[in-house]
Amino acid sequence: DLMTATDRKFYAPNHPYQDSPIPLPGTRQTISAPHVHAYALEEFVEHHKSTNGPLNVLDVGCGSGYLTGCLARWVQPTGGHVYGIDIYENLVNLTRNNLHNDDPNLLNSITLQTANGWEGLPETAPFHAIHVGAAAAEFPLELARQLTDNGIMIVPIGPDQGSQGLYKVERRSNSKDDFIVKKLLGVRYVPLVKHL
Repeated sequence: DLMTATDRKFYAPNHPYQDSPIPLPGTRQTISAPHVHAYALEEFVEHHKSTNGPLNVLDVGCGSGYLTGCLARWVQPTGGHVYGIDIYENLVNLTRNNLHNDDPNLLNSITLQTANGWEGLPETAPFHAIHVGAAAAEFPLELARQLTDNGIMIVPIGPDQGSQGLYKVERRSNSKDDFIVKKLLGVRYVPLVKHL
């Protein structure tokens, strides 16, 4: 339902309904294939279906803004908020424009800014859900530590051009580094950039 309500024609530069990654012009970045977005959304929605109160969400590597829009539609009924970040300022601007073209009201539940995805947003943590839209070369511990107790992160992990997996990371307790990590499927993502 979230994906149906968030029409990819506002976010993909071409072939919006093709089930494959679509390159974003002028960057090495892509909008992920719809089936991968569906995996992430299903994990978030199912995991938090009994969570009460506003949901605080971080979208790392917001790219063209498609999943940011889906996440906003998910949290709006809870009074929650989505923070979308990207290391590339032009993609943050693209996300803002695309969301406005889709539905300007989405921006009431979204804060967008240029930031390093490896560092997350500790000042607005903890997050019930963190989505990472690019492959971390190794486990992104700093991001995982920004989860709430029982919060989850969906993140691709693996080397650029190498074997990568899409993982679900669940924070189990107040302990700083107590996580359950489960591989969901094999994927191929662009790398999560550390430095420009």
